[in-house]
Amino acid sequence: MKLAPNGELTIPADVSRQAGFAPGVEVDVQIENGSLRITPVDVAALRFRRMQEGLRELGDIPQPLKTSDEVMALTRGED
Repeated sequence: MKLAPNGELTIPADVSRQAGFAPGVEVDVQIENGSLRITPVDVAALRFRRMQEGLRELGDIPQPLKTSDEVMALTRGED
């Protein structure tokens, strides 16, 4: 495989099928020890994780937040 000039990577159809990807599926991309890890994800779980990451950037946030109730308590300033 080769990266396109804009940095995009096209995953061949046979590799995509073997990985269980379908057209339009959301994927999570993580870097682990210099390697890319691409996994299909539950869209709701991905949004929640991104929200957690955004909150952590704001300051001292307990890790990991697990429920929406924990997030709501944090945003309300509750302990």
